[in-house]
Amino acid sequence: MLLNRNMDFYYHPDPDAVGLKTYQEGYYNKLAETIEQSNIKTNVLEYKGELFAYYKVNNGWTVLVDPVEAEIFEDLNRLTMNIVAIALVASIMAVVLSIVLGKSITEPIRVLKEGVDALASGEYGMHVSVESFDEIGDLADDFNAMSQHLFESDKEIHQLNLDLEKKVEARTLELAQSNEELKASMESFRRKRKEKLKKSNKNLSFAFS
Repeated sequence: MLLNRNMDFYYHPDPDAVGLKTYQEGYYNKLAETIEQSNIKTNVLEYKGELFAYYKVNNGWTVLVDPVEAEIFEDLNRLTMNIVAIALVASIMAVVLSIVLGKSITEPIRVLKEGVDALASGEYGMHVSVESFDEIGDLADDFNAMSQHLFESDKEIHQLNLDLEKKVEARTLELAQSNEELKASMESFRRKRKEKLKKSNKNLSFAFS
C-alpha cells in the first residue's frame, strides 16, 4: 500500500479504499495517527494483533506493508509445541526407566536426558550416543531421528523468514522507485506547462504591441 502525507491511499489492492483513517469504518485510524506522529523513518508496529511494516519516503508519502503473521509463525508455534511435548514425555520416561531398570542403564538414561534438555533449550539436531540394544537404544534412535527432523524444520522456517524479509524489502524498493518515477513525470509536466505559458505570453505581448 502507498499512502500520501494525509494517509490517503495512492495504491491499495481494494479499489474502493480511500484512506487508512477511514478504511473499514476507521478500524486503522489509530495506526494512521501513530505512523503520522512517529519520527522513525522505518519501523514495524503491532496493531490489534497484526504486524505492519512501514517506510516513510522523503516526499512525505508512506509505504505500508501488512505481512500475514499467521503464515510466519504457524510452523514456529507448531515446532515449539512439539519440543515441549517431547521434552515432557522424554523426561517422564527417563525417570520411570531409571527406577524400574536400575543402575545398569543409568548412564544411557543420563545421556538421553541430557539430549532432551539440550533439545528443549533450542539445540535442534542434537544427537545422543547410546550403545544399547534394548528399548533404551530404540528410544535413543527415535530421539535422534526426531531431533534431526526438528532441526530441518527449524532451518526451513528460518529460510522462510529470510525470504519474506527479502520480499518485503524488494516490494518497498519497487514502490519507492515507482514513486520517484512519478515525481519525475510530474516535474517534467510542470516544466513543459510553464514553458508553454511563457511562450503564450510572448505571443500575446507581440500581438498587442
